[in-house]
Amino acid sequence: MARRMAQGALLVGLAYVLLALVAWQAGERQAAWLWLALFFLIFTVGELFILPSGLGLFARLAPPRLGATTVAAWYLTIFAGSLSAGLVGTLWSHMAHGSYFVLLAALACLAAILLRLLDPAIRRIDRNWTDK
Repeated sequence: MARRMAQGALLVGLAYVLLALVAWQAGERQAAWLWLALFFLIFTVGELFILPSGLGLFARLAPPRLGATTVAAWYLTIFAGSLSAGLVGTLWSHMAHGSYFVLLAALACLAAILLRLLDPAIRRIDRNWTDK
C-alpha cells in the first residue's frame, strides 16, 4: 500500500513539475487555462493513489480494539499535512513561481521516497497481523 502511495506522490510531483515548466515558459504572460486543467487532472489522480490507500492502510493495520482511533490518527495526519502546506504556501510571495513549483515537486518526491522506504516495514507488519 505504501508503494501505491509513493506512486501517487510521484504523480503529484509530476503535476508540480508541469506547473514549473509552464510558469517558466509563460514568464510574465498568462498561461492557457488548459495547463491548469491538466495539472489538476494529474494531481487528482495522484491524490487518488494516496488518500484512499492511506486510509485503508491505517484501518487495516489497526489493532482490533483501536480501529476508530487509528482512522482518527489518519485524519490527524491530514490536518498536519494541510497545516504544513499552509506554511509552505507563505513562500509563494517570496519566490519565483517556477521555483516555488519545483519546491513543491521536490517535497512530493521526498514524500514518495520516504513512503517507498517504509513499504517493506509496512508489509512486514501487515503480514504479522494477517498471520494471527
